[in-house]
Amino acid sequence: MLKNRLLFAFLFFSTFTLRAFNDNLEMKAILAESSNDKEKITKLNTLAKSQIENKNLNDAENAALKALEMAQKSKSDPDKAGAFDNLGAIAAARFDYTNAMNYFVDALRIKDAAGDKVGSAYTKNHIGKVFFLQRNEENALQNFNTALALLDAAPNFAVAAEIHENLGDFYLSKKVLGKAISEYDTALKIWAENVQDLKKAARTAAYLGKVVAEYGDNDGALTYFNASLNFHRNLEDADGVGEDYLNIAQIYNALEDNDLAAENAGNALSAFQQQNNEFGTARAFNLQGKIALKMGDRGQAEQNFEKCGDILRGIKVQPGVPDLYRNMADAFSEMGNFPKAYSLSQAYSVSKDSLFNQQKAASLLELTTKYESEYSVKEKTRQLAVLEKEKSTEMMIRWLLIGLVACAGAAIYFVFKSYRQKQQDNEKLVQMNGTIQAQNDEIARKNVEMNFANQELQDKNGKLDYLNAQLVSEISARENSQKSLFNKDNYLAQITERMRQPLNGIVGLAQAIMNEKPRRDQRDHILNLQYAANNLLVLINDVLDYSEIEASKISIETIDFSTDDAIQDVKKELKPSKEFTYEFSIDSRIPNELKGDPARFNQVLMYIVKNMKRDMPSGVIRINILRNEVIDNELTLKVDIQAQGDNINYKLIDMLFNKPTNRELLETLNSKDMEMVVARRLVELQNGSIHAVQTKDEVIVTMFLPFKIVEALTDAQNTEGSVPMYYNNFLEGKRILVVEDNKVNQMLVVNMLKKKGVFVRAANDGVEGLETLGKEDFDLILMDIQMPRMDGYHAVAEIRRMKDTTKSTLPIIALTASAYVTEKEKAQLFGMTDHIGKPFSPEEMVDKITRVLMSHKSNVEEPFVPQPVLS
Repeated sequence: MLKNRLLFAFLFFSTFTLRAFNDNLEMKAILAESSNDKEKITKLNTLAKSQIENKNLNDAENAALKALEMAQKSKSDPDKAGAFDNLGAIAAARFDYTNAMNYFVDALRIKDAAGDKVGSAYTKNHIGKVFFLQRNEENALQNFNTALALLDAAPNFAVAAEIHENLGDFYLSKKVLGKAISEYDTALKIWAENVQDLKKAARTAAYLGKVVAEYGDNDGALTYFNASLNFHRNLEDADGVGEDYLNIAQIYNALEDNDLAAENAGNALSAFQQQNNEFGTARAFNLQGKIALKMGDRGQAEQNFEKCGDILRGIKVQPGVPDLYRNMADAFSEMGNFPKAYSLSQAYSVSKDSLFNQQKAASLLELTTKYESEYSVKEKTRQLAVLEKEKSTEMMIRWLLIGLVACAGAAIYFVFKSYRQKQQDNEKLVQMNGTIQAQNDEIARKNVEMNFANQELQDKNGKLDYLNAQLVSEISARENSQKSLFNKDNYLAQITERMRQPLNGIVGLAQAIMNEKPRRDQRDHILNLQYAANNLLVLINDVLDYSEIEASKISIETIDFSTDDAIQDVKKELKPSKEFTYEFSIDSRIPNELKGDPARFNQVLMYIVKNMKRDMPSGVIRINILRNEVIDNELTLKVDIQAQGDNINYKLIDMLFNKPTNRELLETLNSKDMEMVVARRLVELQNGSIHAVQTKDEVIVTMFLPFKIVEALTDAQNTEGSVPMYYNNFLEGKRILVVEDNKVNQMLVVNMLKKKGVFVRAANDGVEGLETLGKEDFDLILMDIQMPRMDGYHAVAEIRRMKDTTKSTLPIIALTASAYVTEKEKAQLFGMTDHIGKPFSPEEMVDKITRVLMSHKSNVEEPFVPQPVLS
């Protein structure tokens, strides 16, 4: 009997404690103010979701359990699914992946039965995240893709953005960097443009900046950090603004631009000090010290490092603190202050050990939290069963009292019945007490096992410290080697781009002199000059193609083109002679309109044919283009290039097409061999394949290239979308502003436009261009990218901010020698209308300006919505 009473008291106390804990202020307000159960459940689920975001997991769990209880009573399946989703998120945050998966599966079962595609996509995304956290990559990717497919029928931008972010995490963990950046970038655009959640857009942009910066793309990192800065400014988030300025300063520091690095570091310091952010302030002082040391100001460097050290000694050790101590130790060692360097090295060691102990404690806490979460779910399930039984007993007693009042005889019967029932209950409670004791014993046993495991973990940590040091050293050496190779390819790409700028002037001046009708003897010299310049341009383009491929910055276009025109261009280049003949065979089933990159298609064909006949004194080359297969909206072309003749370089062709190329092989090749390497890599970049087959007296190179099939345009689209290549008098009378710092290029463009009857004004940089635009009206602006005082990006940003809409909405075409994808993307991001790469022909310039002006004219009545301008 005493045991029964103690057990009842324990259950009563547990029930009272649970109810008191659940009864928090926010839940009280919801339960008191809401008019009906449906509204209460909705608000409770919303409260649980917000508490999850704020990491208040206990309060979130109380609200979710209350919502689930009310939803079960009211039989509201959608509300039950929402509660299950919240409980799954809570369990996942506690590292309890087993119960998290169970809750999410319960939610998904309800949503699938109701045909809720958006809800199913939401839950599928969370299930994929749980699989990802458990390193079950195959199931994670399958659930993410299924979630996206569900949104095709019922779009929801917020859910889609979360899925794309999770896919970015997945591909980043697999080291598929290009795919990861693409997924993150898609999420960023959805957060900013569709959902208009600037906080999440800023978070994604800042993370993207760090990802591309680690890969070495400093230009791309600046673009994303500037986007994050713009979002944080609109949110008036001073801490976020400080982080963005600090990231931008670090990029400029890496680029050796000390002035911009110092300016942005100062902006970061001001933002952090405004918010009393001590750790951020310390990092800003540290970076200012490094910049001052680079600029030779040792006094200012020491002053900034001292301020950083004073702050670090007064704050708690956290990730990043050891790195700051190490940076300062290296700096003082470089300045010859070895006592100070030694003191900071000791601080680095102490802070590193402290941080390591924190990480070990966090790992232990994660295991403990997971275990407690699993046990808590079982315990609360048992307590709910006891509460239900308690309610049943109270109801029985109430009916017993009614029976006693109604009839004494019936009361005696029920008392006897109740007595027998109590005996049975007591027996059950004794059994339950034994079960609880057994569970307590099991918990004690597991605690002992955990203590042994912790001791073993500590022993292993000592051994791992030495192994980790060796591993870090090996990884550092490997990363330095990879970075050196990447920098070499990147430098080669930049040098070839810079060569295009003066070459553009040479080609343009030669063409201008030819238009002035020179003497016959002068004409021969000019033709030789043009021939040499064109050959040099071909060589530079070949080197640029290879260097861009190695630097991962090559761009493959996807545009509509005519297959007949593309093949005719090849035929024009391959002129037959007495020694060599060419035979073409085109499959009549190939549609005339395809979507892809015709320039790269022609480039690959020309490289292969030229190298096949390179050492052959005579022979025949047959080019057969066949329709291989059509799947959905994609057509794959099979191109067979067959060479018959003497002295074919079989070994080289077999080596370049049938064996993987590597850096050692490339170092033994000449410029002509490099064309074959570029051809193969261009085919692979277009998701195609290429290989060679050798017979006794011939070699056949076969490549498979996929293209999209262009759907038939409607009459309206044909009318509105088509723009004639040239209009004889269209540009006459138009006013164009040319902003270009290179005098030769400026003269060429101005003369070219004046011959078309265009009124032209020229400006030498962005500042002068803004002054000219403020005084006069124009129809279009040609804007160079790299200029002194103010570059093209910032000049366009100022134009888009103008209050006069006739000026702020002007079409702007970017002029740049860069062929990198990032330059084109940045031009669009900063509000430019289109892009022309240098060098360009007069026909290309006139055609581009005509198309842009006609497109602007057709859309001029529509309201202009500027993109976010970054500074």
